[in-house]
Amino acid sequence: MKQRIISIALLVVTSACTVGPAIRIPVELPGGKKATIVVHPKTVPNWLLRNDGSQLNYVVRGDLTQEDLNTVAAVENACRIYTDEVTPNLLVAVVSSGTLYALAGFLGVGAGSQALAGSASFLQYGAYGAAAGGLGGAANAVITTRGGRVYTLHNCGREVLDLFQGRVRVLHESPW
Repeated sequence: MKQRIISIALLVVTSACTVGPAIRIPVELPGGKKATIVVHPKTVPNWLLRNDGSQLNYVVRGDLTQEDLNTVAAVENACRIYTDEVTPNLLVAVVSSGTLYALAGFLGVGAGSQALAGSASFLQYGAYGAAAGGLGGAANAVITTRGGRVYTLHNCGREVLDLFQGRVRVLHESPW
């Protein structure tokens, strides 16, 4: 029962996380040149953000205009569709990665148990290794797949904005 409650709480938390409202950071260089950095603060790692919970962080040369905001919003929408299409299904990633890690754990721990004189069976220790490896692999798949979504969104945004105009530049952040 306790595990179910923890699982439900984790699902609620991970489906509700998003970035904070945009903060505009003015930049004024010598000679009067201006720019504005627009950043969306985060309190959770990328893998905890819901699929539409990330937004582009960017810098704009000159003064920030409504047209710049509209351009970034349009690019974000298009890049969310792109990201949804190119990111693997989370369930497939978790199952395949968990299976691979479980197999590696089974073989590694099982074989290691044979090196110890008088140890229990290959299968018994292999099962322990499979359980630990499988859980680790599943967790790794969640973190890398969901964290990678943010990087993919930012990369798409950077490429699309670079293609059409040079005033707005996406600021990449770590995928984690």
